[in-house]
Amino acid sequence: KDQGIAIDSLPLARLTEYLRTALREAPAEKGPLSYWYDRRAPRLADQVAAVDVLSRLGAPDRPAENELLRNAPQMVRENRIRLAELLARRGATDDARRLLAPVWAQVRMDGRTAALPADTSGWYFRSTTRETARLLTATLAADPGNALVGPLVEWLSVSRADRYWSNTQDLAAAVRAIAMYDTRVRAAAPRPV
Repeated sequence: KDQGIAIDSLPLARLTEYLRTALREAPAEKGPLSYWYDRRAPRLADQVAAVDVLSRLGAPDRPAENELLRNAPQMVRENRIRLAELLARRGATDDARRLLAPVWAQVRMDGRTAALPADTSGWYFRSTTRETARLLTATLAADPGNALVGPLVEWLSVSRADRYWSNTQDLAAAVRAIAMYDTRVRAAAPRPV
């Protein structure tokens, strides 16, 4: 839809309604993940994902976003990063930077590259690649002049090029982050190399 392709609005309207309901009601069926859903962090992760998609659909839920900001200390690092990007998207860059400051402090430099250390939260679907990609998109949204932008791009594009991608989410997150960076660079004034 963002690329100008005609999209049937009915599925998007149904998705919007589903996400609004999911924000307020815990899932009844938990299945094989029930162990995780007895904890607060997975529920917060689902809510962050829901408000992020609602925001992208142009149907933000500001009260839910604000409640999630209040509960950010209970989230795993990746979800605080995702929430920061959402906040920056809506213009709350000060709140986004406050959420990102402790994350930026955890970034480890290695030559020309920078990445987050492995998450030790115990979350069942960890990914340093996806989390570092999210940090790049959140940083581009909240503080595009941040000195970590270049090293994060370098880590995602060059140092990961010859390594195994553990899943499609890793690859998709990295591609999205690099594409967002590329769009920003192309929109900026030409610079000498």
